[in-house]
Amino acid sequence: MTDVTVTLNGKPRRVADGVTLLDLLTQLDVQPSRVVIEHNREIRRRDDFAKTVVVVGDEDTLLPDPQATLEATRQLVKEGFIVMPYTSDDVVQAIRLYEAGAAAVMPGAAPIGTTLGLQNLLNLELIVSKVKVPVIVDAGLGVPSEAARCLELGAAGVLVNTAIARAKNPPEMARAFAEAVVAGRRAFNAGRAHIGVQAVASSPAEGIPV
Repeated sequence: MTDVTVTLNGKPRRVADGVTLLDLLTQLDVQPSRVVIEHNREIRRRDDFAKTVVVVGDEDTLLPDPQATLEATRQLVKEGFIVMPYTSDDVVQAIRLYEAGAAAVMPGAAPIGTTLGLQNLLNLELIVSKVKVPVIVDAGLGVPSEAARCLELGAAGVLVNTAIARAKNPPEMARAFAEAVVAGRRAFNAGRAHIGVQAVASSPAEGIPV
């Protein structure tokens, strides 16, 4: 295998030919997230660029790397980007991303492409209540009812790909998801009834003979 000379920051560096991009970045001691930041700054003006940050921490689950995601978010916000980071359903991580200046927080319902559906309703509800920016559920949804549930809990929206693309009838499934998010948002705006643990008679008693 031959070597290739790569010039980085004006300095020539020799790396092995045929390596993958991640291997190349490792050999050059360059952070992948930093490459994305600099590349996007070159091709678009930072004052009109909205950036969805995805920094994968595990190749099997495609779950995001918490620390790297937070660092990339801080850097991009500092550079003037509008940042919408993909994250797990970790409540504290979502809060930290919000505090770092994220314009929206995008927790996954389940690992990308699994269509497992909402795995942690409580955490999603807590994230919605804790961060003061839109929450967009971004990964893992399987059926429209789950999208409706996200909106019922106060999420601003959902991102759906696999559940639609791999459905037996993708156009019909897309329509079902569209109708579900409308219904979910309408229910959220209407405000659900109080949840109680004691039965309360709801039928009117007036006019009923004793």
